[in-house]
Amino acid sequence: MIIPGIFLWVSFAVMWEALIIEGAGPIESMKRSWRLVSGERWRVFGAGLLTTILGLIVLGIVLTVIWLILSPGLGVSDGVASYLVEHVGILLAMPLHAAVTTVIYLDLRVRKESLSTDELAAVLSERV
Repeated sequence: MIIPGIFLWVSFAVMWEALIIEGAGPIESMKRSWRLVSGERWRVFGAGLLTTILGLIVLGIVLTVIWLILSPGLGVSDGVASYLVEHVGILLAMPLHAAVTTVIYLDLRVRKESLSTDELAAVLSERV
């Protein structure tokens, strides 16, 4: 079930961007993501995997520093420190994930629809 799960994860990688940016409904955004990603699944998978690995390394370093500062330095209990580190990690990871998938979505639109940057800006400004 791991391989089909990865395939579906990649196929629906830009579903939220289609839902939010294009204003498509839930089913239409899934179809849109499937169409945009088709033929580009390996590239989308590679970009997602690379940013996940780099993000984990950077977040691991930042969260370790925060953990070391909180635990002995301020006398914070392990439970409170782990709670704070967990939530700081979430607050740092969510914007990174959103930024990466948005860039992938915009790149797929440029590649699949043969849009120039000016045309893409015009298409996106229509939604505002």
